[in-house]
Amino acid sequence: MKNKKKKKLLFAVIGAMLFSFPLFYITGTSCSLALAEDKVEKGPFIDPQVERLMKQMHQYIKEAKEIKFHAEIEFDDVLPVGAKIQHLASMEASLKRPDRMYVNYDGDLGGKEFWYDGKSITLHDADHNVYASFPAAATIKEALNRASDQYDLTVPMADLFSGEAYSELMKNIEYGVYVGLSEVDGILCHHLFSVRPFTDWQVWIEADDNNPLLRKVVINYKDEEGYPQYSARFTNWILGAINSDNDYIVAIPDSADEIEFIVLKELRK
Repeated sequence: MKNKKKKKLLFAVIGAMLFSFPLFYITGTSCSLALAEDKVEKGPFIDPQVERLMKQMHQYIKEAKEIKFHAEIEFDDVLPVGAKIQHLASMEASLKRPDRMYVNYDGDLGGKEFWYDGKSITLHDADHNVYASFPAAATIKEALNRASDQYDLTVPMADLFSGEAYSELMKNIEYGVYVGLSEVDGILCHHLFSVRPFTDWQVWIEADDNNPLLRKVVINYKDEEGYPQYSARFTNWILGAINSDNDYIVAIPDSADEIEFIVLKELRK
């Protein structure tokens, strides 16, 4: 019988989801930014093209019954002296609506595997050889929301899984600008820029109305010491029927110890 220890198991990748950005060219930038700066003085301004492209990308991914993608991630760790260390990570993700999800995250700060099967969520920490499970809601969106609220468990790219990408990308925008066309990993993309009270976002969406996939995200955290940056590049997208049920079967090594999640309200006692 596995030894149980009651301690909190964290998916230690919260806020660590931004990617490297390759060389790219841009067109019409100065004009677009100048227009935005002029408009923002009169209140929030979002270029209609930004809204259209964001919504198009969101709908395209949301309507797929099953998706897979790979992500390459870079994020800053700000030291007490103000210096920044950049960490790298990679991620394989699968989703089958409405109730299957798998994430394999591996990076400089460790690796985690995450399963959701419509009934429970299981997290495996390979570095510490432990795992934990708890009952989950019947849909991906509800399960992720409950995991965050009760256990402070945040899954990378959660908005892509839950179908909330558009609302989250457009939330609290003070102004949004269409920068122009640029290449990400050799793929021509629409480059969008937006400003929020505490973060600045850049998003690259494939410039193909028949395949408007998210290709890159860069976030700058303006309210944090040292202004850390997070970036992510998305590749190997597959949308549609993938027949990958094996991805969602929990596979824990026999040598791993089972531990328990601690509900947030217990930590606040």
